[in-house]
Amino acid sequence: MVRALADTHLGAGRLQLARVAYEQILAKRPLDTNALNNLAFILDRQKDPAAIDVANRAVSAAPNDPLVLDTLGWILVRLGELQEGLRHLRDAHSRAASNPEIRYRIASALYALQRPDEARRELQVAIQSQVRFEGIAEARKLLEKLEHSCSPTAASR
Repeated sequence: MVRALADTHLGAGRLQLARVAYEQILAKRPLDTNALNNLAFILDRQKDPAAIDVANRAVSAAPNDPLVLDTLGWILVRLGELQEGLRHLRDAHSRAASNPEIRYRIASALYALQRPDEARRELQVAIQSQVRFEGIAEARKLLEKLEHSCSPTAASR
């Protein structure tokens, strides 16, 4: 019952209520991978520094789960630990290659690492998948920015 409530709050964007519910789940089941992963996601959104520790706990509990690898990788990228984040994101992608959001996050890391050609390729595949994902608007903006900066007129400026 608490899980359903937590998931409902998370889906509706009520992060603080979802956080409390996931914390209740973890008080009883500290290795619940889903609760750890969702709590790490929430903490990251709330800019709580505990997000990285919770994400690491989730990976320790389920080291082959692409969703927890993705969460940890994305948190690391957002914290500026680009190479380490990219490593986890690539691992997540190898386990869930059809997930376009992971590709978008890989592209974001590559862009931050000043590897625009690789970033562009990842974004093109993510967007062409026709699968909607949370970061699709940001993915389209980044692809537009990359295509504009590499156009012949942009290069001659």
